[in-house]
Amino acid sequence: MTPIEGQFYAGELTPVLISKETSYKIDKILYRRVRRGIRKYLVRWKCYSKDFDSWIPASSVKDI
Repeated sequence: MTPIEGQFYAGELTPVLISKETSYKIDKILYRRVRRGIRKYLVRWKCYSKDFDSWIPASSVKDI
């Protein structure tokens, strides 16, 4: 882990764990498309605004 430089209060720091198993919940699938033989979904992420809508490969979606 790379240390962050600066002055911080210990109570302000929150540990963040990111791994290959990190997942995010999809609120809804807005559109579907196939490009270059790859099916993709435009998704709205749960607890995020439409500014964060993104196209993801269908293979990345689990448990619809």
